[in-house]
Amino acid sequence: MQFLTQLAAKLEEANPDIVHVFHFRWAGLLPLLVRKRKAKWILDVRTIHVENKRLQPERHVLFKTRLTWMESQLYDHIFALTPTIKKYLEPSIRPISLVPLGASASRLRKRVTPEERQRRRNELGLSEEAKVLLYSGSLSPSRRVDLLIRAFAEVVKNGFSNTFLLIVGGVRSTDSDKEIPIITDLKNLCIELGIRDRVHFTGWLPYTQALELYHLADVGVVFLPKGTPYELQPPTKLIEYMMAGLLAVGNDVFAISQYIEDGNTGVLCGNSLDELANGMARALQITEHPEWLEKIKRTAYAQVQEFDWGNIVKNYVLPTYLQVLR
Repeated sequence: MQFLTQLAAKLEEANPDIVHVFHFRWAGLLPLLVRKRKAKWILDVRTIHVENKRLQPERHVLFKTRLTWMESQLYDHIFALTPTIKKYLEPSIRPISLVPLGASASRLRKRVTPEERQRRRNELGLSEEAKVLLYSGSLSPSRRVDLLIRAFAEVVKNGFSNTFLLIVGGVRSTDSDKEIPIITDLKNLCIELGIRDRVHFTGWLPYTQALELYHLADVGVVFLPKGTPYELQPPTKLIEYMMAGLLAVGNDVFAISQYIEDGNTGVLCGNSLDELANGMARALQITEHPEWLEKIKRTAYAQVQEFDWGNIVKNYVLPTYLQVLR
């Protein structure tokens, strides 16, 4: 509550025309605490409740989403990331606009010379000829990164000997004390599977540093456990992979299949360990066919270029600001 009252005081001092709030629990109280009501209030709901405080899939999605719905009705306008989130926030007495997932094309499309790429690879002990699969994102147990590692072990066992897995990420900042034991457990799994020398963990990195490592990889891997709230939530990493020119491979759940068309914009595989391993192997095989690979990369980028942050601000955010201010 102290945070909310301090924030409300700052807003009263600033006296803005629009207050754009990214949803957090009890955000609904903020408009009530600001005495000056000149501003128009926008609540931006970027996610449903996919994970609990124990870093496990959320079991009370509907209940917590209804709390979010109650909070949203105290705002003048609502932004929703996806049609699924919009549906959770209905019926609504406030207008709801869809504002899609985005990423920074300028950072992800930055040209990196072969010399710079290899220099960075050398720092990680990777040769020029090595194929690198990238996983970027949370290492929370609910994400099942362990299954991804097991699938990679199958890929290595089946003959892709000069292949490495680069895991970029940790856990959310509020749970940073849990990051070291989580990574330790995953490293122990790599030892058990005989692939410890083929898997590199960076831990949590600032966003810009994490994106720089995308340029070292050949394939970007995304896995969303089927039967969990994650399968409804589009992963930012997938847009980033496709924008950065990586060959994306992901499992067949709704949030991924709406972006990946198998063999056209990436590799779409099944949800089991063996199917994920097969998807990784197919992606690595495609990297050996430059013309096919470049065609997929071009098609993938054409599909996601509209999701550059600049385009989203221009085409979605600013028009709604003007509408709200009328």
